[in-house]
Amino acid sequence: MGNGMGPGWMLQRDCYVLREKALWSFSHTVGLILHLLLCLHCLSKTAFSTPVQTAWFSPKHRHPVLSIDYPPEDKANPVTQVMWKKLGDKPSRILEQLKSHQSPKYYGRYNNRTHYYFQNNTLILDNILEEDKGIYEVSVVYKNNTIWTKKLHLQFIMPPPDPSIKVEINDSHVILVLRCEVESGMKLSYHWLKSGQLILQDERHSLVERNLTLQVNNVTSADCVNYTCVAANGQVQSEGHIQLKVPPPDPRIKVEINDSHVILVLRCEVESGMKLSYHWLKSGQLILQDERHSLVERNLTLQVNNVTSADCVNYTCVAANGQVQSEGHIQLKGSAIELCSPSPAPDLNLKVILSITVAAICVFGVCILILCITHHQEIWQWLRGRSCIKQPATGRSGRKLNVTECPVYEEIWEEQILPAAQEAGQLLCVYTDFMPNCLGAGSIQGPVPMPIEDFGYSTIQSVEPRSRRQTKGMFQLELPSIGEMGAPDVLTLGK
Repeated sequence: MGNGMGPGWMLQRDCYVLREKALWSFSHTVGLILHLLLCLHCLSKTAFSTPVQTAWFSPKHRHPVLSIDYPPEDKANPVTQVMWKKLGDKPSRILEQLKSHQSPKYYGRYNNRTHYYFQNNTLILDNILEEDKGIYEVSVVYKNNTIWTKKLHLQFIMPPPDPSIKVEINDSHVILVLRCEVESGMKLSYHWLKSGQLILQDERHSLVERNLTLQVNNVTSADCVNYTCVAANGQVQSEGHIQLKVPPPDPRIKVEINDSHVILVLRCEVESGMKLSYHWLKSGQLILQDERHSLVERNLTLQVNNVTSADCVNYTCVAANGQVQSEGHIQLKGSAIELCSPSPAPDLNLKVILSITVAAICVFGVCILILCITHHQEIWQWLRGRSCIKQPATGRSGRKLNVTECPVYEEIWEEQILPAAQEAGQLLCVYTDFMPNCLGAGSIQGPVPMPIEDFGYSTIQSVEPRSRRQTKGMFQLELPSIGEMGAPDVLTLGK
């Protein structure tokens, strides 16, 4: 062999090739097995995810409840651990619960405001905040180390205000109308409940105005139940309730008083099988328990101790059935009770009538006497005016005049004396009736003046007539003309 290679070298080379092939085959098999084990390990750590669930919450309730049901239970592969976390820009762990532990472990700001229940996988947050909105993730770890995850999106929605229900009923009490009123600008949907059951349109129940108004026809006592108006805004809703009750019959009051007229008992009687509440009013004021007023038998009976005439007033028994009530009244004043009955008027006999008449006459006489004393001057002047007499007289021009004659002498009162500073006016006429006859007996040439004695009564100055002639039964006295004063020139006086 010229190349120096014999059969030994060829055998050694073949053995090397066989070892290399065998090693490659072994390593490839081991690699496949290791790769398979790695895949199985990674597969065991893979989480089975489900679509995101949305939870609507109203901040009005302040305590959102987040609950995610467990997958179907496998007894051979039970749940061993549950974890909750809040996702977002800064993910944060909320809690971790091991099945072998009684209570979970809370983290961070959720430590004192979170409650978790492992049995139904429910999380409750207290005093919800604005940052609590968002996506929550729950991870369930099984015994074979498989992980099941689910996400829940918590969103806030504002509920409508609580509705108020307005009740109307016609005069004949046949048609009942309930109107739901909500102060909100939101677009809401409405429905009604009657004793907790949904009301549907039928012959007796009508729903109008987008279900805002409920009308009940042919109303009976069976319709006096609880009604609920439900106003919904998407996933949240508010409710308004009203309880309609049958009013009780009007109570009757029975009065009793003991023989000594010291204790008064008023008993309220109502013919009704309903459970009612009672209270009493005295002259419109609520009666409370005190030393003189006792309320017994669920306020059905009122007892008044040490009765006086001041207790003879109006009493009212009020029977209430929830918000509706009836009243019964009794007025003790003027009733058959001796203490409250009016006293009879005394009999007026002849003696009493005469006494009253004499007393009235005496009083009238005293009043007349006092009037005369206080107004004597006015009375005297009035009497003097009544004594004047009107007589006919003839003036210088021949016109007939009516002259009023009054007594010449009259008493002068002190009140009538004028001050010295005043001057008396001159008389225009002089009466001569009181003067003696001026004609001398047997005088032919005419009357002769005779001296006239003045006793000091007259203050009239001497008047010199122009001419004087005697006529039968008359004297004519001519005086200076006073026509400018509206009086006659000649005044004829009786003799």
